[in-house]
Amino acid sequence: AKNGGKSGFQSTVRRNNALTFRNATDNLTTLVERFHDVVIENRDYARIFEHYDAPDTLFYCDPPYLEKGTNWYEGEFDHEEFWEEIADLDGYAMVSYMAVPDYVPIDEYEVLERTFAQSQNAAHANESIEDTDRVEKLILNFDPEAHHKHMIPHDSATDW
Repeated sequence: AKNGGKSGFQSTVRRNNALTFRNATDNLTTLVERFHDVVIENRDYARIFEHYDAPDTLFYCDPPYLEKGTNWYEGEFDHEEFWEEIADLDGYAMVSYMAVPDYVPIDEYEVLERTFAQSQNAAHANESIEDTDRVEKLILNFDPEAHHKHMIPHDSATDW
């Protein structure tokens, strides 16, 4: 390309930082209202379940990955024991996985899937990844269409 290797295309659109800040602050009230009763914890799931479990509680869980080459977590995580605890909950549970463990009785749960393109940096960080499309599964112990539609903020739970 001409001009020192540049393509020759140039954008004159600039980000208006003041407008961006104003929009963010305008949306803050909505965010605060939406998260009014939300508690975010980063501790042992068994202690969280024991403390908060009730019929009107929603647990979102993001357990450690099962894929080979992912050593981002300290210690061991017993996925089978975790699923035994999920089965005993009185509340609602949403659990995200890329690869669902074989012992999870998937036919007893609602499963939503979302395909997304994995960033190239992430693909290079883990050589076992063969392509850049990933499918994330959200496993629910309830039917999102029948219960509390406000928990899934899209027109349809399948838009997740």
